[in-house]
Amino acid sequence: MSHREGRPVVKLICTHCGGKPRRHAILAEQPFKEYDEQFDTLQEETYQICQFNDCERVRFRHHSYFSGTGDETVEVYPEVRADPYPMMSLQHISPDVQKIYGETIRAMNAGAAVLSGGGLRAIVEAICKHQGVAERNLQHKIDSLVQRGRTPWHLAQEPVQRRLEANALPGLPGRPRKQDDED
Repeated sequence: MSHREGRPVVKLICTHCGGKPRRHAILAEQPFKEYDEQFDTLQEETYQICQFNDCERVRFRHHSYFSGTGDETVEVYPEVRADPYPMMSLQHISPDVQKIYGETIRAMNAGAAVLSGGGLRAIVEAICKHQGVAERNLQHKIDSLVQRGRTPWHLAQEPVQRRLEANALPGLPGRPRKQDDED
């Protein structure tokens, strides 16, 4: 760890600044240490709030070390994908949908499957509203868009696939209700 302008810094990947490791200032830090005399082991954890000066993005970093095994891990949130989804230029759609699209791509790149699924659904719903598609459920709306030639089939399947991935995540309460499929 080095210092920048009097603050300690760590190198983190910043997708907004070229996708390469960049120096982030540590704004706040909470260390935790516990020594176990019986097993002569040390558990160290540090929670940090880091900020990159150029884009002012804030990241959260968790560093842990266990002397018993020598294991050391670093986790950074939000996560950064090795192959991020690209942001397409969408000047032909409304500013509201552009905003939803941007937030959805950022959620997808952060690995937030549930949030991504919700964003993709909101985009499809907005497009359907704009195109006058008034079908009862999401799948019928997507099918109607495809039949009208308004979207390629592979793009039409993306919201459905994201939703299925989100529904399959462990820890979510219950299974999707029949009503959810009709929404």
